[in-house]
Amino acid sequence: MPGWLFATGGCSHGLELLASVLCRPGDVVVCEEPTYFLAGQIWRDHGLEVQAIGSDGEGLRVDSLAHAIEHEGLRPKLVYTVSSCANPSGATMPHARRLALAQLARRHRFWVVADEAYHLLRWAPEGDEADTGRPVRMVAHDWEYASAARGASGEDGLTSGGIVSVSSWSKVLAPTLRIGWIEARPSVVGALARRGYVFSGGNPAGISAEVVAEAILSGGAAQHMRGLCAAYAKRCAALCAAVRASEAGLTLRVPCGGYSGGYFVWVRLPPYAADSEAVEEAALEAGVAVLAGTRCSARARGVTNSSECDGAELSRHVRLCFAMLKGSELEEAVRRLSRATLASPASSTRCPTWGTTCSG
Repeated sequence: MPGWLFATGGCSHGLELLASVLCRPGDVVVCEEPTYFLAGQIWRDHGLEVQAIGSDGEGLRVDSLAHAIEHEGLRPKLVYTVSSCANPSGATMPHARRLALAQLARRHRFWVVADEAYHLLRWAPEGDEADTGRPVRMVAHDWEYASAARGASGEDGLTSGGIVSVSSWSKVLAPTLRIGWIEARPSVVGALARRGYVFSGGNPAGISAEVVAEAILSGGAAQHMRGLCAAYAKRCAALCAAVRASEAGLTLRVPCGGYSGGYFVWVRLPPYAADSEAVEEAALEAGVAVLAGTRCSARARGVTNSSECDGAELSRHVRLCFAMLKGSELEEAVRRLSRATLASPASSTRCPTWGTTCSG
């Protein structure tokens, strides 16, 4: 929708800009847990207090967020969620939960920032070739968006809260392009455009935006995305099969609806294994890169604020990425990870569950 888009240098740049426009030092930002492991530092760099709310196989636990707001005194200025094909869990928030989050945001006047870096990287789940469950962008649930679509006028300000989508072409076309966008109501886009360095320097994407625009108009971007999603679907399936067959007893934490996009799968370590950081180190020595679950928190190390977001939960998980490797390479990577896990020191840490999952 014209007036609702603002070009950025990628998703991270978008988050940085939104933190400066929507928040002030001391404001509270709520992140789902687990979450994108580099997001927390962006918020803290702006003097924001980061707190966590648990997630399950359908993404952010909106019921837990509502309880914390209405019964525990939580007052978020902004809620950050990776709502589609989440990093690291792979979960996609269904329509009903997106609507519930939008209603909660409107009632309590906070902002929802949806990091949709993986929204375009979605393939049809097995048994649903038409992909009938494909969600709309989170910003479509913004009440001002709906008003504008009807030609009506609303509050359209910065004080009433709202919903913003942030996305990027960088990861799916070419990382060096550094081109992304913020989709938000005109008052937010206007506030972004009035930032001093933007007003002085102009479009931060410049030539990259023109390159991507031509790719979209020519149909090349759509063709590229179809091929990319088909390749990633096969790689994801190969990785999941290898994990299920692993000799170390690794367990997939499959989101509701199955893995249907993104780059990652979320894997629980067996009870006997060391914690995730020790396994990460052992795997690296074996030539395999995984990300320890304890790193997938937006909170600073040693900071806790919720019993459902304790460190023990994350310490029993690792994030695996299937984007760079072919099927045979992924199988070998899991074999090496299994050997590293089997050789890791025994752990006395309990092995909790990851919220609600629909299959395993």
